Amino acid sequence: MQSQIENNENRMSLKERIKTIFAIASHLKNGLATLGRGVGDGLKAIGKKLGQILPGMLGAIVSFIFRTAGEVLGFLGKHAWLLIVAVVMYVIEQFKKKRS
Repeated sequence: MQSQIENNENRMSLKERIKTIFAIASHLKNGLATLGRGVGDGLKAIGKKLGQILPGMLGAIVSFIFRTAGEVLGFLGKHAWLLIVAVVMYVIEQFKKKRS
């Protein structure tokens, strides 16, 4: 097969070889342009989907943060005595360190 290709190349004139090279380059350029348009369209579609999803995601994240903060404050409200005991223990320890 390689010998057939070499024989065909030897039979072709320089003008025909150049035309063939330019034809191949033209096909490659067209193929790459089509590929670029396809990738661009795909990225546009992904961006559009993300644009549709993003507001819902932000809402879910903010909702999670506020819900968690509410649970923490609710826990501290129910168990305020734990916080008070911790503060008192801290003050006592600081007082002991100053006396020593």
